[in-house]
Amino acid sequence: MLLAWWIGTAAVLRVSRAVGFRRRSWLALSTCGVAVALAALRPIAMDADPQAALVGALLGFAVWFWVETTFYTGWITGLRVTATAAGASWPRRLGRAVKACLWHECSR
Repeated sequence: MLLAWWIGTAAVLRVSRAVGFRRRSWLALSTCGVAVALAALRPIAMDADPQAALVGALLGFAVWFWVETTFYTGWITGLRVTATAAGASWPRRLGRAVKACLWHECSR
């Protein structure tokens, strides 16, 4: 599971740097994946088998991947709905990034 988490984190960071069609494709693919994962979690939740626990953890991981992907690609960013100006200074961009990350981490 730890290896899957590290690979997933690397994938999320890679997706967040994609642009245009590739980014939209990843968002669509991960949205379809989370829909399948959420549908599959209900029957798995009632099973006490060790394999079901592993499958349930991987399905939960798929949900996590979607949440992180939508956050880091800017699809879901919290309270701010306007983009930072293209010529903004790095302290201003850093401040807004920290606020978005804090909102993301603390609002759950």
